[in-house]
Amino acid sequence: MKSKKIKHILPSLLMLVGLPIALTACGSETTTTQQQNVKIKKVGVKRLAQAQSKRDTLDREKKDKEKEYQKLQDQLTEQKDQEKKEKEQQKQEENKQQKQQSVAQEQSNTAPSSNKGDLNTAATGQIVGNSRSHIYHVPGQAGYNMSSKNAVYFDSEQEAIAAGYRKALR
Repeated sequence: MKSKKIKHILPSLLMLVGLPIALTACGSETTTTQQQNVKIKKVGVKRLAQAQSKRDTLDREKKDKEKEYQKLQDQLTEQKDQEKKEKEQQKQEENKQQKQQSVAQEQSNTAPSSNKGDLNTAATGQIVGNSRSHIYHVPGQAGYNMSSKNAVYFDSEQEAIAAGYRKALR
């Protein structure tokens, strides 16, 4: 019977010794409970308020600077536009002056050349040739007005023909 008692005692002994060891090894919590007191402490409330007010003032300053920048940008574009207009006006005035000078030059050039048509070939009573066209006109023929600087005078028709001129057809 002793062996039967040992058989029953041995497992119960193992349970008594092994159970607490198994429980402590498996569990992560300690058997003693600790009370946790949570206290919320507000730290840096003043610094937060200061930072927020500083951010607000910086935002206002930024907006002011942006407005000032935009105003300066507008002034700059206006100034550039005005300079552009002034340059255009100056160019127009220069063009106007150049045109006036060219007209004055043409008039001064035409003044001496107002001799154009100052000689009527029919009224001269001489044989008159045109040095540019190599045509000569005799008295009594239909004449025309030509410039006196192009006029060449001949004593006879043979002299004009010898010089390479031909007689006018009309």
